Amino acid sequence: MARPKGRQEAKQTMTIRISAEERQVIEQKAKEQKMKPSAYVRAMALNGGVIDPHVHIDWQKLRREVSAIGNNINQIARMANTNKYIMSYEIKEVQKLLRDIYQLLNKE
Repeated sequence: MARPKGRQEAKQTMTIRISAEERQVIEQKAKEQKMKPSAYVRAMALNGGVIDPHVHIDWQKLRREVSAIGNNINQIARMANTNKYIMSYEIKEVQKLLRDIYQLLNKE
């Protein structure tokens, strides 16, 4: 999995030489894991060749859920700041999204 953009360390380059066939294999395996080749190679090197495909997919789901919650909270805040009535279904939707995140975080 790639590092979050906000917390990336200074980039350093490490170059390796591979054949065209090896490159194709790496790119195909990265694609199967829904990863960029550089993230795939990094994960393979740092994790001893073990990649849990569920971790990458779950983090994608989590990012989508957090984004959706952020959007809903912003809408509710705008409504509250303009003295408009906040509908109970909007609050329930935010609560549901928070439960979804909680379930993703506690998933084993």
